[in-house]
Order: sequence, then C-alpha cells, then structure tokens
Amino acid sequence: MSDFLELKELPQGYVSISQIEMYRRCPQQYYFRYIKGLKMPPPFVLVMGSSVHEALNTNFSIKKTMKQDMLVDEFIDCFETRLATNTNQAKTTYGKIEYKEDPDKAKDEMITTLQQYHQLELPQLFPEESEQKFEIKLSTGLKIFGKIDYLDKEKIIDFK
Repeated sequence: MSDFLELKELPQGYVSISQIEMYRRCPQQYYFRYIKGLKMPPPFVLVMGSSVHEALNTNFSIKKTMKQDMLVDEFIDCFETRLATNTNQAKTTYGKIEYKEDPDKAKDEMITTLQQYHQLELPQLFPEESEQKFEIKLSTGLKIFGKIDYLDKEKIIDFK
C-alpha cells in the first residue's frame, strides 16, 4: 500500500470527508474498509455521537420553525431514543458487540453534558439551515460531498 491513492482505487463516483479523514489518519484502515469492504462494529462512542448529532438536528429543525429550542427533557428523551435505536441497529447488523467502555456510564455522562449544552449553548444558536448537503466536483471528475451540521448568518458548525 502506497502513501497515495490512485483514482482507480477510490469508491465508485465519490469520496466523502470521512473517507479522506480516515485515509489521512490510517491508510491501512482505509484500505481494509473502503477497498476490501471489511467493516467492524462501531465503538459505542460513535453510536452515541451519532445519537447526539441526530438529537441536535431534531432540535435545530424544530427551532427553525418554532423559534425556540426543545425543552431540556424533550431534548434528552430524543437523544435517549436515538441512542436506543442506533444501538439496536448496530446489534442487528453486527450481532453481539462487546464495547470497551461502559455504555451506561458513557450515556449518563453524555446526558449531563447535553443538559449543560442545552442550557448554555443552544439558546445562543439560531439556525438558518441544518444538515445542509454540499458537493464539490474536482477537475478530475471526483466528487467530494458532505453535510454542514449547522449554518447561520455568522457561523458554520460541524459537530463531532
């Protein structure tokens, strides 16, 4: 495996920011995942991160229309519902998963963080768009695409 990917080695028709980041972080991991097609179960922190992301997007979608954030209990409930759905989906896809971290402890810590974020940060955000798709076509014909998590008149945020 070389330090550079040939265009012929890329997935058909596109490359995502996540793929680029994986390649920058570990070309071998990229090779096994995207060239050989081998998948590993996601770590719990990724399942939880996706759930946070979905809860934030739900809040922003509501806030664009209603001009106010979800109540904190609704926001936390949304996160917990998404987490349960995403965890079950991972188990359905990969079977029994042994996580390195304690999922209950990680979830409780995230709930505390989300409660603080709801109180301190969300009131300061006034979304014009959330989950805004973008696509960049390079002169080689390769497409880079992704989504902007949050966009307002002053800032763009990519939640990780």
